[in-house]
Amino acid sequence: MPSFLIFNKNPKQKNAKGFTLIELLIVVSIIAILVSIGAASFMRAQRQARDSQRKSDLGEVRSALEQFYGDNNRYPEANAGKIDCDGSAGPDTALSWGSDAFTCNSKTYLGELPGDPTSGQDYYYESRDISDSTTCTEANKNCHRFAISADLENQDDSDRDEINCNLPSTTHDYCVLNP
Repeated sequence: MPSFLIFNKNPKQKNAKGFTLIELLIVVSIIAILVSIGAASFMRAQRQARDSQRKSDLGEVRSALEQFYGDNNRYPEANAGKIDCDGSAGPDTALSWGSDAFTCNSKTYLGELPGDPTSGQDYYYESRDISDSTTCTEANKNCHRFAISADLENQDDSDRDEINCNLPSTTHDYCVLNP
């Protein structure tokens, strides 16, 4: 009888091909641990990137506000946390974050006011008089100070400042003030 037709009929002798169930479980567990570590690092990196975007956005708005100040010798009034160029205090005259251009008296200072990278959250703008004690109004256009604020996601960010960011109607923890 040819040798290739001989079968091993001894049930005690095992064919050692493949992996055991324990080995497969260990490999799957290791992969799961690595994926969870990677996901946590990725989420942290995303939060830090959004915070960097917020800081950059507020820096751009600061520059535009300084240009406005150079042209008008005052900062624009604030209306419910938004920039209001004409100061008419009407809700429809304030510029919306993330959609409106910062255009006042037919001069564009910023092509589009940036919006917070996460939906449902806006930046906050506040203009003040020189003493920093009174909010600027239509009657009081002595706006020589401002603050713009945002809420950072990274609780360990060294730029967080909840004390000096104490603006009305906001709990933001990052502020940009006029120089």
